[in-house]
Amino acid sequence: MNIYICENTLDGLFSSIFQAYEDRHPHEDNKVISTPINNYELFANYIPVLTNAEYAQRVNRKLLNILDCTTYYQLCSAFLCESTIAFEISNSIYHTVVRCIDMAKSKTSTKNLMKDLTNPYISQIFKCSKRVMREADHLYGFTRFKELQNGILFARIHPENNLITILMDHFDNRFPLESFIIYDEPRDIAALHHPHCSSILLKHPSFDDEAICKYSEDENRFSQLWISFFNSITIESRTNPHLQQQMIPKRFWKDTIELT
Repeated sequence: MNIYICENTLDGLFSSIFQAYEDRHPHEDNKVISTPINNYELFANYIPVLTNAEYAQRVNRKLLNILDCTTYYQLCSAFLCESTIAFEISNSIYHTVVRCIDMAKSKTSTKNLMKDLTNPYISQIFKCSKRVMREADHLYGFTRFKELQNGILFARIHPENNLITILMDHFDNRFPLESFIIYDEPRDIAALHHPHCSSILLKHPSFDDEAICKYSEDENRFSQLWISFFNSITIESRTNPHLQQQMIPKRFWKDTIELT
């Protein structure tokens, strides 16, 4: 068994896939891991792989050539899943990519590839991708921006999965003329957007804790108006916390001013 150990990024995974093809070992004897190893396997050959942007881009171009947009997006979004069902998702993506390339070589269409849920690798990708996209759909609506004193819109999120790249693409298109920051607090990653530019990712940003808690006068006024409106339309005798949790899952409440 050859176990390729890569960085926990999409470029790291694609670099490992490229290396596995370069080494020419039988793919059924290979495995790719992008998470820390707790227990080493006996008689396994561990191969560390350095992330190589050129190799990763070559694999990426290959996938874009042989896959439709939906399948490609499912592969990439599944990698962002960090729930318990995503155990060894990197290995599932690797073996699915191998199958895609084999199908392309035999000139077989990959259009219905992700429908083969009897395949354990594809089944895991399908479940992980679905979980990520469901949470992304929630955050498209639940992400709350607050205007800081310097005019920047600031949003703090606590997602279960590492989907800040999906959110920043969405809000780049939604607010192209705004300066905004989306901060994934559990992972300490921020997406920074300037008007007319694409967002950039910043790991371990050094924010001024006081500055990001100082809101503009308009923000404070509108926040109070919104809370007053929320409270005024509440009918205490018909309060239904269970229904509230169905409409807005409780893990999002800490970033929702009317429910904190």
